[in-house]
Amino acid sequence: MDQLDGEKGAGRAVERMRRRAQTNGKKDICLGIFTWSAAQAALAKTLGFDRATTYKVTGGPNQARAQALVDYRDVMAKHVETWRAIGDVEGMPYWPVVTRGWDVTARNHPYEAWPPVRWGWPWGHVVVGNTPERFGELVHAARQFMAGQKQEERVMVINAWNEWTEGSVMLPTKDEGYGALKALKRALR
Repeated sequence: MDQLDGEKGAGRAVERMRRRAQTNGKKDICLGIFTWSAAQAALAKTLGFDRATTYKVTGGPNQARAQALVDYRDVMAKHVETWRAIGDVEGMPYWPVVTRGWDVTARNHPYEAWPPVRWGWPWGHVVVGNTPERFGELVHAARQFMAGQKQEERVMVINAWNEWTEGSVMLPTKDEGYGALKALKRALR
């Protein structure tokens, strides 16, 4: 928004996108946005966005600053908290995200201290205990959340298929095999 001259400028940019799409033969487009809070989702609605989701949820409600390891059960609780908060924004349909994991150590130099001395991008915590079974539980919880939503359209966003440098992977791996995909399949039945 800083680059677009604040909220009014961002709203004008969204409107210009819609007009441009219409000019180019697209009758109606759906504009979604990644948001991190209910306040951001409400602002997105006023700017003209149609849907909100979240890129990922990796922390937990009890996470301390510079906490190197975060248990996936805490991450699961933070997902539900996030879904409820953003899902309550009137007039802004929310697509809940289910995060598979988080581990940015692949980006760090091998001689970087652990836990990191510096916090902030690209350093950060690592989610542990993100088993396929727990992932399946979180997918199931997202389905229950969506069942209670008012909107007809129910979409779940899964982070991610192949974010190897973020530790969020659905692809088969040596240590888990097809476990994540099998857990997803079971949770979606």
